Amino acid sequence: MPTMRKCVRQHCRLTLLNSHAVISMAVNYEYCFNQELYAAVKIFLSTLKVGRTYTLWLCLFISLTLLGCRYPKNIELDMSSIEGGTLYIGVTENPPWIIRQDQQPRGLEADLLNAFADTLNATVEWQWGSENELLQALKHHQLDIVAGGLTSNTRISQLAAATRPFYTTQHTLGFKAEETQTQRASPPPLQQSDVALPRLNTVYQTIEELGATPVISANPERTQGWVAGPTWWLKAHGFTVTSHTLAKEKHVMALPKGENALMLALQRHLHQSGSLETHLQRLEAAQ
Repeated sequence: MPTMRKCVRQHCRLTLLNSHAVISMAVNYEYCFNQELYAAVKIFLSTLKVGRTYTLWLCLFISLTLLGCRYPKNIELDMSSIEGGTLYIGVTENPPWIIRQDQQPRGLEADLLNAFADTLNATVEWQWGSENELLQALKHHQLDIVAGGLTSNTRISQLAAATRPFYTTQHTLGFKAEETQTQRASPPPLQQSDVALPRLNTVYQTIEELGATPVISANPERTQGWVAGPTWWLKAHGFTVTSHTLAKEKHVMALPKGENALMLALQRHLHQSGSLETHLQRLEAAQ
């Protein structure tokens, strides 16, 4: 039976003695963990051999690692409240990650989360909203998961716990030959060439730094020539992907802070989900 967990404020003072000096370091930390782990840490610290350099570096490591660390509050809770029950998932429209269709989401993350719910024999209740609305609801434990093409950033970490990145989008340059040319025609030099890209983008300045001219396009997928976009988007629209990496985005989902059991289960599922790049290409090509 799981032991009761507790939050402990522990003051650990390590005193090192040698013939020349006395070095004392106090490490204050607040950390939540179970009683067995706490006892093991105490035994470990009490049995350390006194060695000036070794122990000093150990103290520095402990202080840097544990200061301000907050471990999920319900590490020992099981999934019984969710398995066979309901998952409350907040989604915001962001194709092809989440696509809105007759109030029911589809898209890459909707597919991943439906499959995850199946592994728990749980039903899903979807809630639509803006990213800010959903993260605020998540903060107050009104939702279990939030998805919608979220990328790891400071705002998410302030309001919620993010999964480990389950996919990294690489923004790069693609090329499509003019219709009068063969598809194998070599692209023109990038410098001083126009590069089409959508109005909402994160690579405008990077393209300028490469010596090219970024051109905002309402329909970049129809471009003949250079275009910037995610690799899966370029492949879905028939562009030849080049080696010019412009930016990377790490995709995550968000959960309430402290939901450790759910976090572990979801991360395990996400990282066993096969080729997401191919799935994204199919979804983009179908739109």
